[in-house]
Amino acid sequence: MNITLIGMSGAGKSHVGRELAEKLTLQFFDIDDAMEARYKKPLQQILNELGEDAFIKEEEALVLSMAHTESLVISPGGSVIYSDSAMNHLKRFSTILFLDIPCAVIEARIDVTSRGIVGLKNKTFAELFEERRPLYLKWADHRVTSEISIKEMIALSKVKNRS
Repeated sequence: MNITLIGMSGAGKSHVGRELAEKLTLQFFDIDDAMEARYKKPLQQILNELGEDAFIKEEEALVLSMAHTESLVISPGGSVIYSDSAMNHLKRFSTILFLDIPCAVIEARIDVTSRGIVGLKNKTFAELFEERRPLYLKWADHRVTSEISIKEMIALSKVKNRS
């Protein structure tokens, strides 16, 4: 069983992912953490140095390198939905849960200027949120709102993995 959590930066993918992995006794894999470890730099610095297109390609390469993985909760960066190749790959071997958290809630949680968010160069966070939300919905097997419990997420993740 694999579970992938998608959503905007600040939606809680890493926090919820760690908790979900612990409850299901799965491993947790954070793509942003893997990028920082590879480059030995903070995500924002990686984004600044690579540029948005190369950053998305790097994120895609990390996702595509996850062949034949099992027993993971995966937290990709929020921009992973810009890569059909990465999303099709994740869809093949995991249940995808979209953490659909309101824009205002996310903005209150994070400092968007130091977060390493693709797309903020030319758009506000709210505009980026509106652009991405339909893509998150497109790829999600299930939409998770802020009111849903971890137990309900576990139940949703098992639905697809039984088939």
